[in-house]
Amino acid sequence: MKRTWKTPIYQGIMYHDYLISDDGIVVSYKYLESRILKYGYCGSGRYFRCVLMGAFQKKDCMIHKLVYETFGKNKIKGDLQIDHKNNNRYDNRISNLRLVTPKVNNHWNKKKSGII
Repeated sequence: MKRTWKTPIYQGIMYHDYLISDDGIVVSYKYLESRILKYGYCGSGRYFRCVLMGAFQKKDCMIHKLVYETFGKNKIKGDLQIDHKNNNRYDNRISNLRLVTPKVNNHWNKKKSGII
């Protein structure tokens, strides 16, 4: 499958020195050569993250949110959350992400992990 690339959007801000693919690879064009950004872990190691440098600040971004905000059809409003359909928090393909309420997200996470 061919990757689609776009300028990333995070919390409504476009980061023009970067590109992100629809499966979560982030490339920086900030320096003389392009380079793929290394991921770190957010919080307790539950989600991949990277740091983007904006005009006046650096932003710590969760990759699944970055992919969804850039490629998703709906805006993340209010208390809505992004769910990984296959329960793999490291699978950040746009086809694996969906916008849900916290109640639905908690229910699916429990069901996928065998609690209910």
